[in-house]
Amino acid sequence: MNTSKNILITGAPRSGTTYIGKVLEKNNNYIYFHEPFRANHGMHGINHRFPFAQSFNYTEIVDEFFNGDAKFIIKKHAKNTIWEYYIKKLIGNRDKIKYRNYFNDKKQSKSLLLKDPFASFLSDYIFSKEYAKVITVVRHPMAFYCSLKQKKSDFDFKNFLGQKELIEVYFKDEVALIKNAHNLTYEERIALLWKCINKVFTAVENKHRDKDGWLLVKHEDISTSPIDFFQTLCNRLQISFTKEMEQFISETSYNKGKILAEGNIWHDFKRDSSALKEYWKQVVTKEQVQRIYNIVSEIADLYYDKSSWQL
Repeated sequence: MNTSKNILITGAPRSGTTYIGKVLEKNNNYIYFHEPFRANHGMHGINHRFPFAQSFNYTEIVDEFFNGDAKFIIKKHAKNTIWEYYIKKLIGNRDKIKYRNYFNDKKQSKSLLLKDPFASFLSDYIFSKEYAKVITVVRHPMAFYCSLKQKKSDFDFKNFLGQKELIEVYFKDEVALIKNAHNLTYEERIALLWKCINKVFTAVENKHRDKDGWLLVKHEDISTSPIDFFQTLCNRLQISFTKEMEQFISETSYNKGKILAEGNIWHDFKRDSSALKEYWKQVVTKEQVQRIYNIVSEIADLYYDKSSWQL
């Protein structure tokens, strides 16, 4: 039994991890951290998107984070003056200050809430060490594809190839496709990314599924009935479903007719959640669906009925 009160929310990007994090943060018993294990963003020493626990010294970086010894990257943003940057270097950025205060507070009553899709391949280690309960989120491959395409987001598979332990443990059957990813169509490349991430989750899910504190959820269940979903999730996590959580869900999930995020907003929460899950069916061709299905079917069939593909 995982008795940690900390929570890690992970899953493929664009699968609802941020939204779950923002809702759970309204419980007010958590200190929220956004993607601390993301390369070139969170902590020093992480050089791959989707670091694998058995590669390099990534377990040590995880240990440092949960033991209060994390070393955060300090970046100069475009809006920072040179003096603002030097002050950040001296005292730390917001995450570093928040983190330091958390571990220095001997009477700390709150727990850590981490939202990080890039911690997908660290989730097994984090859960096994009882550093945190883990929520993994799965989203239909076609909805995942359309969401990444809308944001013009791609993936460099050198992040996987550079971790030989990851390839050896999980991706022996996919290595040829991974090495040739630059020659694949965009939809095939995104399909391969979905398959790889969720292949790992499926293996880890089989290992932990009967253990308290390991939760696998589907994006479509959030979209269908968000309040019911979060009430059930809170019960499983053994935390309170607060009025603040319910109000946030009501304000963000029932914006009838609004499906796409506005402009360049990466996370636009105020949308029509029930319409969002089916939107991909309006914007893809049957040929695209077939190409994606051909790549992901081995894993996708474990989570989604073939009828959901409209083939």
